[in-house]
Amino acid sequence: MYCHIKIIEFLGIPEQIWNLGVLFDPQLSFKLHICVVTRSAFPHLRNIACLRHCLSPQAAKNFIHAFNTSCLDCANCLLTVLPNSSLCKLQLLSMQINGHLFCLCLAAVTRQCKTTSDRNGFLCDDRTTCLMSTQICNGKVDCSNGEDEANLYCDNLPMSLPKNLVFLCSDQKSWTYIDKKCNGKNDCGDCSDESGNICPPCFGWKCTTVFFSDCDCIPKSRCKDHIQDCSDWSDENICI
Repeated sequence: MYCHIKIIEFLGIPEQIWNLGVLFDPQLSFKLHICVVTRSAFPHLRNIACLRHCLSPQAAKNFIHAFNTSCLDCANCLLTVLPNSSLCKLQLLSMQINGHLFCLCLAAVTRQCKTTSDRNGFLCDDRTTCLMSTQICNGKVDCSNGEDEANLYCDNLPMSLPKNLVFLCSDQKSWTYIDKKCNGKNDCGDCSDESGNICPPCFGWKCTTVFFSDCDCIPKSRCKDHIQDCSDWSDENICI
């Protein structure tokens, strides 16, 4: 090794040489290479974490692989001969990368939860907050990291939403949030979201209604209120 250094000094070769993304030094210790890789990789990870709320899991993974994993994998075969003490920084970086990727996988598959009203909900990154489906992509940030308004879920409604938060109407084109199913309102436009096949029996007054927003059931509070809600006026004449 000493002879190699003397030859390099005699020939006037630079002490640091870049080749195929690897920084070589005369001692082949790769200390400078490891330092350069980790010095750039850790800030990249922090920046990606800051942008996480507006990136899809796949986009975040692509950024991590592009800015971090590719640099970490570079020259792996050359580093295998180094002692563990020289690889500590790279091992720490590898652990952080794996941690970020694990969190992304976790976030992609575990959004399901039950709201306080026992409806399907959207689980925030804090793994505690469970939002109603109508709180997703409504223009208001309800999760602390903003994931409820992320492009991943709001870019292509309703296809981009978790399927358990969507109710498809009978025409299979129109849709509404699952929270609006069986709420007494004609959200689908054809009352398929209020069908007796999927909703509990009417606890109000059942009739053919005159308002588009109603289906075939009105609350008892609208009986005898001097406003016609049923086509046969039964809400004003019979309902009590």
